[in-house]
Amino acid sequence: MKDIADELGISSPATTAIIDRLIADKLITRSEDTKDRRIVRISMTPTGKKSFEKTREVLYTAINTRVSILSDTEQHELARILQKLQTPQ
Repeated sequence: MKDIADELGISSPATTAIIDRLIADKLITRSEDTKDRRIVRISMTPTGKKSFEKTREVLYTAINTRVSILSDTEQHELARILQKLQTPQ
């Protein structure tokens, strides 16, 4: 949970609440690691995978629609800026 919280930049209690909601919605499962009970494994269910793919498709379509109004130069500049934002400091 701590790894997920750190990656998302949110608190561990907030992460737990999100994970609990995703479990209730049957989108993910939580299980203990077989070798270290302190480790919690999170896995997507088949329903979660379908939901993820559908959401990703909608998001990509929306982004492509928005980006298509930019010129090639503007698209390259946007890609450069997004890459810079993604790079850890």
